[in-house]
Amino acid sequence: MPEERRQTTAKLSDLKPVPENQHYPYVIVVLVDQNLKTMLGSTGYDGISGSMSMNSYLFSGLIACTLAAYIRNLGYNARAQHCANYQVTLPPAIISAGLGEMSRTGECALHPRLGFRHKAAAVTTDLPLLPDKPIDFGVAEFCSKCKKCAEHCPAGAISFDRDQKEFNGYYKWVNDMPKCTVFRTTNSEGSSCGRCMKVCPWNNKEQSWVHSVGTWAASRSGMAAKLLKDIDDMFGYGTEVVQEYRWWLEWPELYK
Repeated sequence: MPEERRQTTAKLSDLKPVPENQHYPYVIVVLVDQNLKTMLGSTGYDGISGSMSMNSYLFSGLIACTLAAYIRNLGYNARAQHCANYQVTLPPAIISAGLGEMSRTGECALHPRLGFRHKAAAVTTDLPLLPDKPIDFGVAEFCSKCKKCAEHCPAGAISFDRDQKEFNGYYKWVNDMPKCTVFRTTNSEGSSCGRCMKVCPWNNKEQSWVHSVGTWAASRSGMAAKLLKDIDDMFGYGTEVVQEYRWWLEWPELYK
């Protein structure tokens, strides 16, 4: 499956917090797919997990830097916001730009097609733009019933709460980030972790009309959401390791 890239815009004034040292009114958001086949060949926390993230961070940052330079050449101000130099909190920007909703993982925005199998960058600018709007495709309803990421989190960091809670002015599932961080930095079976991304029923299989109908129904009905999760479990989606997609070499002794 080829990498997918999504970009759209939002008004920066709709976001909070807005950095105090810059007042550009718009943000362009870029998402880069982390690659479905590589994810299907991974356990979610083996040697390729960190590389999948860094590769997508690299390309999203490259797109943001190129776009920012182009806008500056047009005579406007623009600043690239990427993983090595963020000054904007990306999840609120992703939401305001209409590229996703907050998922049970707490810190990740789930895209309608990619799930949260992506990495993001952005460009803040004063180039006049027509903003997109936030979207609602039923993630809160789906995540409230599914809980598959919480069941499979190797760190036990993801909340099993049914409902979101208010945190810093936003409603989200509040998870144990210290537990997540400790596991990702001390993982002796690989590099970092993306297990929650791998098991999520929204993005753990090839795109098809059957999958699209399933996620559409699951986002509108708690019963359908539970059914989709049960079907996922029955067929082993998200927990399988497809050997033919394991193109990388593993050195387990280096992870200790």
